[in-house]
Amino acid sequence: LRLKSTKGQRRAIVPAVVAGAAAVRKHIASSLPFARKQRLAAVDRITAGLKAQTLAPRAAAGQLWQLLEDELKLCRESGLHQQAVTLEGKRVLADIARLGMVALYFRTGDGRVGRAKASAQGYRYEVLSGRARQGVVALFDALKKQIRSGLFQLPLDEAKGGAR
Repeated sequence: LRLKSTKGQRRAIVPAVVAGAAAVRKHIASSLPFARKQRLAAVDRITAGLKAQTLAPRAAAGQLWQLLEDELKLCRESGLHQQAVTLEGKRVLADIARLGMVALYFRTGDGRVGRAKASAQGYRYEVLSGRARQGVVALFDALKKQIRSGLFQLPLDEAKGGAR
């Protein structure tokens, strides 16, 4: 009797984990385009394992929780990374300066500097010039020297939502 009860409890959490995974996937798909492919793949692995019954519901819930903690960590940390960006229809490997999950700037090997800019169709990469470019170059220099504080004049998108 206890075995059947435990099995029933395990099955009962499956819809909640699937719904949670769908919500996390939707959030990642609309968030800053930092390592998005890998982050979405992590959610998909949890969902697929749960549906194929190769991953126990409790384990899936635990992995989803860990994924949420990783997402929160991305919000708290800034750093330099490398990632492909699409410029003028071509994929280019670029250095990335990620400021939490608020802003993402890039610098290519050929000297182009820019940012990920939100649009109605999602994010697109925009090359910057003038004063905006100088601010991003200064940010890259500071992050490379591991200077994590200071005044940086950077182009930012308008905040979405926020406190009321």
